[in-house]
Amino acid sequence: MGWFDPAIAFAISWGAGSLGFVALTIRQGFALHSQFLERQLVAKEREQMLEIVEKEEEKFRTLLESAPDALVIVNEAGKIVIANDQTDKLFEYLHEQLINQPIEILMPDRFWQNHSEFRATFFAKPHARPMGTGLELYGRCQNGREFPIEVSLNILETPEGKYALATIRNVTEQKLAAETLRQFNAKLEERANQMTIELRMRNEEIEQANIDLQKQASALEQSNLELQQFAFAASHDLQTPLRSISGFIQLLQQKYHDQLDEQANEWIGIAVENTLHMQQMIQDLLTFSRIDSPTYTFETIDLNEIFYEVMALLQYELINSPAKVTSGKLPIVRGNRTHLILLFQNLFGNGLKYNDKEQPTIHVSAEASDGKWVIAVEDNGIGIKEIYYSKIFDILRRLHTQDVYPGNGIGLAICRRIVERHGGEIWVTSNYGHGSTFYFTLMKKGENSG
Repeated sequence: MGWFDPAIAFAISWGAGSLGFVALTIRQGFALHSQFLERQLVAKEREQMLEIVEKEEEKFRTLLESAPDALVIVNEAGKIVIANDQTDKLFEYLHEQLINQPIEILMPDRFWQNHSEFRATFFAKPHARPMGTGLELYGRCQNGREFPIEVSLNILETPEGKYALATIRNVTEQKLAAETLRQFNAKLEERANQMTIELRMRNEEIEQANIDLQKQASALEQSNLELQQFAFAASHDLQTPLRSISGFIQLLQQKYHDQLDEQANEWIGIAVENTLHMQQMIQDLLTFSRIDSPTYTFETIDLNEIFYEVMALLQYELINSPAKVTSGKLPIVRGNRTHLILLFQNLFGNGLKYNDKEQPTIHVSAEASDGKWVIAVEDNGIGIKEIYYSKIFDILRRLHTQDVYPGNGIGLAICRRIVERHGGEIWVTSNYGHGSTFYFTLMKKGENSG
């Protein structure tokens, strides 16, 4: 038995216009081709022709078996006449089980009926069909297992008739990879859509938060305005009766001093002192509220000038004290002149008041840092415990009783509000019992103000 059974002699186009001749011999109980050669050729020519046929047959066999895909040649009747080893392996058949069988045994039953019509059309109007044409095709093994395939078709025209050359490729792995990629892309798209929704929701939340902040800012601005208006009104309405009370008490003290006993005069003195303290507290609260005025103006200011103006304001306290106040070279900054004077005045005043040394000293210095000026006001006073570093800047916060160190607990709160209004910060360090240093930052000349 030969490698294949039918007798076929035909020309095969290998591409690029080249043409190879293939003669295939089979024996099915008669030798039609051999008889034809015997009638046409002399013995020597016959031997040469057979030799050529055998060589061409060997070339064709080698070519067929070296192909990576399954190759099947089908006649016009739809019977398999040639199949390579890859076909046997792919469809799990023995070679002899395929030859002379209808091509439909290699496909699922559902394709059989339409395939006969397709085959007739292909042979009637043959045309090459490459792989990857997008058709959903399936092959079927001998055990009935199906698997996806791609098929390319070419027509072979020979003296014995037309044949179809089918190249069949198993694309199971490609399909699995494509499905994996599809699922991955689907998950990626789903995640992208989810993230888009989350981002939109967050943007809406941020937008709503901004709207709420704007409303709160507007409400706060309105509240501050109302507070300032209240402070102005309260200042006038409270100070007027206080001045009246203080005046009458002082008049009572002056006119009836000799008629009152020592305790009564002491009580009147306390009343006068308290009314004066209340007047000062109201005035300080009014000053505190005015710092946030929307008409706050900034200008270029030489801090050396501020230093000397404050020294002039403290002239009375300094003349009657051994205190020494000095300054290094101070910078030019952007600020509000009135409030910078008040800032230095409060810090100098605290350095002199909270001091138990024979000669109180205060020194002012400045250095540049991170685009701003850091101003330091150092004293040799009583110092501050570390636990109070941040608390002393709260409004109405006092660390000492009125009889030990008089005051109303508003001065440092005013200092902090002034510095913050200038876009800066204020803090303190201290060596308890030996002195404190107050630091605050101010904008350099030419910087934008808050």
